[in-house]
Amino acid sequence: MRKKSTLRFLAFLILAVCPLPANAQSSTNIHDRSVLLEGATGTQRSEPAPFRCTQSAAEQAAIIREAEASNYTIGRLEFAGNKHISDGVLRKKMRPLQEGEKFKRKNLVRSLAGVSRLKTIHPVRFSDVMLRLEETDKLVDLIICFSEKSVAKR
Repeated sequence: MRKKSTLRFLAFLILAVCPLPANAQSSTNIHDRSVLLEGATGTQRSEPAPFRCTQSAAEQAAIIREAEASNYTIGRLEFAGNKHISDGVLRKKMRPLQEGEKFKRKNLVRSLAGVSRLKTIHPVRFSDVMLRLEETDKLVDLIICFSEKSVAKR
């Protein structure tokens, strides 16, 4: 059951990072993504486009209300945009919000405040969070987007 959940989350993440072109059919499966990543000139991109959190505030609020009201558990906690900061450091700063714990808005707020204290990243806001409900397993998956501050070379 967990493997199926992980595969669905990865598909969600891939589609969020590399949205389908306007002329692509919506039934395209994950295995065809390499074809879709090719540009109009036929050359393949060397790096994926940077991930952007694009979830609307209204959609976020609805997901948070549903997750709290129905006692959803945190399934996946993913980070995007961290190039120099390890996931371990970010997870320590996000202690109130851990995989396997019940989802609570106040824990999300505390975690964002904790991770925003890091001097190497720009403050993290609610607009930097994407949430997705997995209703069959009562899980909420989160992607938190970071913007690292530029490091001055000495």
